[in-house]
Amino acid sequence: MLTLFLAKFFGLYFMIMGIFMLTRKETMASVKEAIKANPALLMITGVLQLMIGLILVITHSIFAFSLTILITLIGYLCLFGGIMRIFFPGKVIEFMERSFSGKSMDGWGIGLIVVGVILLFYGFV
Repeated sequence: MLTLFLAKFFGLYFMIMGIFMLTRKETMASVKEAIKANPALLMITGVLQLMIGLILVITHSIFAFSLTILITLIGYLCLFGGIMRIFFPGKVIEFMERSFSGKSMDGWGIGLIVVGVILLFYGFV
């Protein structure tokens, strides 16, 4: 039951964010610049991402070859991302510079949409 809820939640979230990344590139560039200019934003997002990752890892750490492993992977990626943002903000900003500009942002957006569709398919079917 929790797996299906999380599949629906993250499926919708990834779809929305993927579409946003493809259609609002200027806004994404502004967010990236704001984070570079104000390290507190990176810290706040890191703390939130760390909390989400911890919640997911504690409640849904299931390593089975099904939908559950995808949700578990999302949890561990959130945990890792939160730790990186808190302890290694310079590396995160370097990654953001490479990953969220030009064609690479299109790849991230399309990737999020694809994962979102997969999660929604399994969550609602």
